[in-house]
Amino acid sequence: MTSDTRIRLLVGGVSLGAHVAAGWAARQGPAAPVAGLLLALPGWTGAPADAPAARSALVTAHQVRASGLDATLTALRASAPRWLATELARSWTAHGDGLADAFDEAAATPAPGAGVLRGLPVPAGVVACVDDPVHPVAVARRWAELLPRARLVETRLDAVGADPATLGRAAVLGWLHASTR
Repeated sequence: MTSDTRIRLLVGGVSLGAHVAAGWAARQGPAAPVAGLLLALPGWTGAPADAPAARSALVTAHQVRASGLDATLTALRASAPRWLATELARSWTAHGDGLADAFDEAAATPAPGAGVLRGLPVPAGVVACVDDPVHPVAVARRWAELLPRARLVETRLDAVGADPATLGRAAVLGWLHASTR
């Protein structure tokens, strides 16, 4: 009797990270060590076109170039929930001088298209925040429809703000339900 000792991976990400995770898994082929996908807040399917997340990235890149990071963060703190402004400030500050260019690149990078998503046979937990205008719930619902073994879990931004682990737990819950399909 032999046992399969291959390492199996759960691959995931948030927003652009969800795009990267799904694309990476698709490129691995049928012998991939992917046990499943944890995909939170995908921004678009295929070409970014005028997706809100892509537009937001372009606007933010422009603001960083025109006013600087500190002024952009000050404006963000005045308009966004405190938890989100704090998280984005941490992330954006750590990114360094290439932040605006990274936003431009993210806004121009296609997400996996419908055919790619349909070809991913592994269980997937897909998460949407029903009140997120940047990552519309319709995009996450579409991903969950296209992925052959996906379950969508919906939450709200205030739940994520109260407990940042909410997205991860929701993705794992969706993956667990998809694993039983």
